[in-house]
Formats: sequence, structure tokens, C-alpha cells
Amino acid sequence: MRAACKMVQDFSSRTSTIPASSCQPGYGTSGDTDGDGVDDENDAYPTDPDRSTDQYLPSENTYGTMAFEDLWPSEGDYDFNDMVVNYNWHYVLQCRQQSC
Repeated sequence: MRAACKMVQDFSSRTSTIPASSCQPGYGTSGDTDGDGVDDENDAYPTDPDRSTDQYLPSENTYGTMAFEDLWPSEGDYDFNDMVVNYNWHYVLQCRQQSC
């Protein structure tokens, strides 16, 4: 016999939980240890109220490249190898999506 699963919504606080049961592990039931409004299971920093998520540019495991020409806008040698920079920016955000 298979157990019935149900979703419980608390519209007053705008949170959704799915209680754990025999047919699924549950969601939104881990609590919010640091009180920042992000469930611990979705919080990259579950014990730090000032940080909640990581954001990378261009992405976590790739780098972007910027190349500069010292004689721009004149054509000059126009090789764009006077300075070449690879970058990967890592932003740590609060739950309000503000950089820390």
C-alpha cells in the first residue's frame, strides 16, 4: 500500500513545506537556523545571517576573458594583446540579493 503525499502551504508567511513521508524526503522542513529567511537546505551559509547564496560570473567553473589594445581607438597594431585578463567573479549575497 502506498502512502498519500500532500503539500502543506502556509499562506500567511508565504512558505511552502512538503512533509517527509514514505514516498518523498520532504522539502522546506529543515528550518532556518540563522533566521535570514532561507531554509537551511537552500542556504549556502546556514549559520550566517548575513550571507545566503553564491553567485558567479560568468559561471562557477568557467572564466571570461577581457583583452585590451593600448592604441585604441586608433588601429595601431590592433592585436588586442597589450593586456589580457581572465576573470571569474564570486559574489556572496544576502537573502535580499544584495552583495555582502
